Amino acid sequence: MVQRLLIIRMMMGGGMRSLHNTLRVIALIVLFLTPALAEKRQKAVAVAEQPWPELLLENGRKLTYQQTYSSEREVRGKPGVWSKLVDWP
Repeated sequence: MVQRLLIIRMMMGGGMRSLHNTLRVIALIVLFLTPALAEKRQKAVAVAEQPWPELLLENGRKLTYQQTYSSEREVRGKPGVWSKLVDWP
């Protein structure tokens, strides 16, 4: 489609100047459409990150999702006094 537009513009006698103007218009259209396309992808990812469902175990017990850890520091927690003394550099 873009090639056809360029060929038509060249045949009309616009020369290189009209070619540059056409390319500028195409570049502006692409720049304006890029954020809209990126936003749609981010929404699809956010929908996929739903919490886990409750699992029903035997004897009427339930296993419920509470949180996700993203680093080792979160898993270890805040170091206590004795940990700070032992790990002293």
